[in-house]
Amino acid sequence: MVNKIRGPRSGGALVALVLLLGACASAEREQANQIEPLLLAAGFQKRVADTPEKLAHLQTLPALRMVPQVYKGSYYYVLPDPEGCRCMYVGSEQAFEQYEALAIRHTMAKDSIQRAAGEATLNWDLWGPSFWP
Repeated sequence: MVNKIRGPRSGGALVALVLLLGACASAEREQANQIEPLLLAAGFQKRVADTPEKLAHLQTLPALRMVPQVYKGSYYYVLPDPEGCRCMYVGSEQAFEQYEALAIRHTMAKDSIQRAAGEATLNWDLWGPSFWP
């Protein structure tokens, strides 16, 4: 079997992949930073992985994904953050419903602000009266 030496193109692809993965990790970290206040306001409890066993278990769960769990006949919702806070957020069904409502309001407020900023910078003279039907 002949070993092939990889050229500079494969090195460039590797660098691009590393940058892309870094950007994804950065986006996930930003998402976690935005979600945490909403979770806490909704009644989720932050449980820190303060032992090696808890951290190992935390790392087996899907990061930054809401996971429904049944415990003693009741539903709970868990959002693990093994890379950021090394913790998980745990909430009841009521806390989850409250989180969903807060998340919707947060998204709508953010969209409203972005829309207002876009309207403030729109050059209406450029579009003229023919812009309107």
